[in-house]
Amino acid sequence: NLSNYVPNFLRGKLFNDLGYVATSKISGEIVSKLQSVGNFKLEDGFIHNLTTFLVELENMNLFYNDLRTWNMMLDNDGKLKIIDVASIQNLKNDLDWPSNIYISFMLLIYELYNGSLLREDLLRSFRVSPVWLNESTGKWMQRLWSIPYDTWSFKLIQELYSADYSESEGFVINPLNIYLWMGVVEE
Repeated sequence: NLSNYVPNFLRGKLFNDLGYVATSKISGEIVSKLQSVGNFKLEDGFIHNLTTFLVELENMNLFYNDLRTWNMMLDNDGKLKIIDVASIQNLKNDLDWPSNIYISFMLLIYELYNGSLLREDLLRSFRVSPVWLNESTGKWMQRLWSIPYDTWSFKLIQELYSADYSESEGFVINPLNIYLWMGVVEE
């Protein structure tokens, strides 16, 4: 249920091409702020809850186009909340670099595990390789890179994240994904 993850809608108004949305207040802290002061610990259910939110949107042909640590909160009960609801759109791309929402999601995962690493020029870190992640996260990211990107979905990502990787399996990047990454770097 999306209402578990976003603030309650109070009112909105559209003026030609512009508008506003008023939502309920969420008491809690923004994830990027928690990270900046060293108070963010990635709990077991966080990634599952995030992917559940993204899968629910995707099932409605909607996408969250600004996956950043400053657009997520932990409420006072420690539950994930997504803010900036204006970024929920029917466009399957990110609003900024990288435009591919799945690559943007990978960057977000890296930032959640390692802290938000904005460079001095305000670009996000280029690290989406599974080798920069802990072993368990690295394994499901490796599996994702082995699947052609044109079949990626948040449902697939959630399934890969929830899978058991106790068996060691080789990692071979799908050649199609090399072209995706080259395009992302050149954006």
